[in-house]
Amino acid sequence: NDDGTYTIPVGKGENEEILENNYLIFIKTKDKVGNCEVYVSNGIVIEVQEPEISCTFRAENPEDQSFINSEGIIRSNGNVQYTLKVSDPGSYFSGISRIETRVKEDGNTLGLNEDGQLPALEKVLNEENQAVGSYVYETDQEAGYSYQDLKDDSEIEIEGVVKADEITSNNVVLEVSAYDRAGNSVLSKTWNLILDNKAPEITVEFDKNEPVNDIYYQDSRTMTISYRERNFGFDSITDKSLDNVSKDNVWFELTTENGSGEYSLAELNELDGIEVEFVEDTQGEIEEDTQYTEDRTVTYRIAFTGQNEYTII
Repeated sequence: NDDGTYTIPVGKGENEEILENNYLIFIKTKDKVGNCEVYVSNGIVIEVQEPEISCTFRAENPEDQSFINSEGIIRSNGNVQYTLKVSDPGSYFSGISRIETRVKEDGNTLGLNEDGQLPALEKVLNEENQAVGSYVYETDQEAGYSYQDLKDDSEIEIEGVVKADEITSNNVVLEVSAYDRAGNSVLSKTWNLILDNKAPEITVEFDKNEPVNDIYYQDSRTMTISYRERNFGFDSITDKSLDNVSKDNVWFELTTENGSGEYSLAELNELDGIEVEFVEDTQGEIEEDTQYTEDRTVTYRIAFTGQNEYTII
């Protein structure tokens, strides 16, 4: 350079392309009388790949009805455990420096400190060493890292849990952002969760409540059943036919003189001596992009018209 300094390009190819690698700068100077000075850098890591984030979910208890549906939404009636993995990919790595995990309900981040900041990971660990709620994880930010330090920080794994007893919502999001020491980042990767630990409510009414000899009726008898549930799937919303509405939400155990079994509403309607009729849906019209509806009541009328002995649960 004109000022007597020298510029040494690191990680730049002949065509200005970036060359990822671990570089060590070695400079040796020697004057005409033999005096010598050597400079060796601590190393330079050139890396341009953004971190990779993955997350696997599971129910806390095997009996919990937790699963991932076709839209990729995790639904559970209990706590949702997860394993979060953040890695610095490739052969050359600068190490993960920061991970931000946010649990959001209706767009609002839960579990922030009083100053509105994410709490440190170690502050939200439970007895099982799981992170509960939102948190931030940071590696040592002091200057000077060995190759082994960078390698150790190139993959971070965190066990966490989203508590269903603290959140009951159809709009829960787990959002993760990750940064490495070279400045590469993934600013937001999200997973949608539905947490529902509220049991359905069923009300049943019968007409003709005056039997002969306690249990016999001389005419057909009609049962009106109203089923209130927080979550109905989209397939059940768009088509109110018996094949769709409530098919995944309500079923019946029916015993007659011909045997017993479990039946959906559509299957009940196919049996001799039983007629099923749709009565009312409190939800009304549904937007096409709606995946689930909350606190919705659907009512049906089930008429027992055949000569038989019925036991229905």
